[in-house]
Amino acid sequence: MPRTTIGTMSQHFLTQRNNVRLRTQMNTLTNELSTGKKSDIARAVGLDSGRLAHLDNRLTLLGAFELSGKELSNTLGAMQLSLGAVETARSDLTNKLITINSGSSQNIRDLASSNGQDAFEKVVSSMNVQFGGRSLFGGAQTNGPVLADASDMLADIQANIGALTSASDVITAVDDWFDSPTGGFSSMGYLGGTGAQVEQKLGDGTEISSDFRANSDEVRNVLKGTVIAAIATNAGGATGSANEVALLRHASELLLSSGQEIVGMQALVGQSEQRIDENLVQYESEAAALSIARNNMVSADPFETATALEQTQIQLETHYTLTARLSRLSLTEYLR
Repeated sequence: MPRTTIGTMSQHFLTQRNNVRLRTQMNTLTNELSTGKKSDIARAVGLDSGRLAHLDNRLTLLGAFELSGKELSNTLGAMQLSLGAVETARSDLTNKLITINSGSSQNIRDLASSNGQDAFEKVVSSMNVQFGGRSLFGGAQTNGPVLADASDMLADIQANIGALTSASDVITAVDDWFDSPTGGFSSMGYLGGTGAQVEQKLGDGTEISSDFRANSDEVRNVLKGTVIAAIATNAGGATGSANEVALLRHASELLLSSGQEIVGMQALVGQSEQRIDENLVQYESEAAALSIARNNMVSADPFETATALEQTQIQLETHYTLTARLSRLSLTEYLR
């Protein structure tokens, strides 16, 4: 029976191939041990490849839901800060106006009126705050300021007051300017959107309201109170101690009653924030569970991988030893 032998060149190629195979296998096992993941995912999951694709798609979708939720949460947080600034301006001015009475001096009345103008400017500035390049209180209108410049609005209000001589007439004129559906505040004061309520989709059909506008009744009542205080000592023909005190007292009462309205507005924003937080917790919990399931499918068992790596290392060392011995075999070496 003839014997099959391997030629020198064939032996060389066979040795090289085994060397490459063992080194490749060792590199693969080393990578799996260090990363904890199978190198060949398709082979590792086998028939579960569809389930793995579903897990990956859902995790990607949950990531998008979390991102949009956090962005909306940050937007509502910025709204809370602005409303907090409005409430602070309202509260501070109310505390200053509440002490005004018929015995208050002209200097005190002038100072109260100046404080009213400062508060009006602060409220306007708070409503014009932008976050992420978008206006917060303009509804669907997200570009540019949502309220006109404070000085421009005061000038237009003063023009409408004209030469009115009684505090009650001035109060009516201010109310008309703010409440008219076609003029005053609606035409030149509020620059934001007036369309349908804005709803933000958070994910899985959840909708969150973020439509808190600067033309809401709550904000307008604060603006009215600060404006009446601001013009109290410069209200056309309605000047003099009695009219000024009446205007300042009315501003105080209006601001006092609007406090609950602003707090209510803040509470609505807080409810939206809470809904977002609840949804984010659900998304994060689901993502964590799906990540565990995915890791179980693609993770390399550290004990099995370490054992296989040790066996491959022994094989490679043996291969090197045999290769070295074969390289020294020759007739001359044997005859020595």
